[in-house]
Amino acid sequence: MLQPTITIIIPILNGEKYIKTCLDSIYAQTCKNFEVVILDNGSKDRTIEIARNYPAKIIENETNIGWAKANNLCVKQAKTKYVFLLNIDTILDPDCLKRLYKFAESKNDLGCVSPRIVEYSEFLSGGKLDGYPLAFDIKDGLIKAYNIDKEYIEVSFVPGTALFANLKNLQSSLYFREDFFIYHEDVELSLRIITQTDLKLYFLNTAIVAHDSKQSFSRVSTCRRALRNLFTCLITYQDRQEFLNNYGTYGRKLFRIYKDFYYQYYPFAYPVFSIFYLVISVFKLKKQTNFNLNRLHNINKKMSANQKQFEFIF
Repeated sequence: MLQPTITIIIPILNGEKYIKTCLDSIYAQTCKNFEVVILDNGSKDRTIEIARNYPAKIIENETNIGWAKANNLCVKQAKTKYVFLLNIDTILDPDCLKRLYKFAESKNDLGCVSPRIVEYSEFLSGGKLDGYPLAFDIKDGLIKAYNIDKEYIEVSFVPGTALFANLKNLQSSLYFREDFFIYHEDVELSLRIITQTDLKLYFLNTAIVAHDSKQSFSRVSTCRRALRNLFTCLITYQDRQEFLNNYGTYGRKLFRIYKDFYYQYYPFAYPVFSIFYLVISVFKLKKQTNFNLNRLHNINKKMSANQKQFEFIF
């Protein structure tokens, strides 16, 4: 039996709809040097009953401790060189893990790498598999997707949906802010790695993960947490004056993207939460001296030379 070099970590809450398809795709991988750890956040459906049919380590919580804390708990226990943080509503292409592992082994400066994340329904139906590298632009608060046809590229954001990380390189830096609970904790992690370490974040076009991203949009808690965590990132990683200089841009961008898309999910809550966090952020500002944003801006500048596909906040 191969000694595992990768720990696949899957936090779950009521994942009965997805767990069999997800785990089947994991255990069908052409790369076999992995172990799977499932942390259940108090599921009330048949999630754990199904999970016990697979050779995975299962950690059961009676209550929901949140996506961020669940991952942190499992990362602290991992003994492998690499960890792969994965959402339950995903499917892996058979060669996904092999390609991520091979790429990570070739990059000594790698902190994290994102596979190409494609639409779940398109993957199942054999349709067109579009997936894009992502950048977080701290000057307007949006995550942006770019059309890049290279095999890989350095990026300024790696989504927690499917995050392959070199635990040996990152050590204690690979943790999520637990007060975020869920949403934008991956933005904060990406910002911290770029501004406080010499490690790089990458996007690998040849490794494919399908994700059912639409299934959580309709929750009001999604809107509230995403906006709160977004402004926490903006406040934390900018100097007071820089934040104020971009203040008007934040408001315009948020309301434009609401008008273009999010109004169908949050016809009332989004504007209220946006205004609340936009205003309250001014009172939380302080002078920052711990973060060097030049590298972040340089990466985003390089990516901006490519065609932008879309932008979003979560």
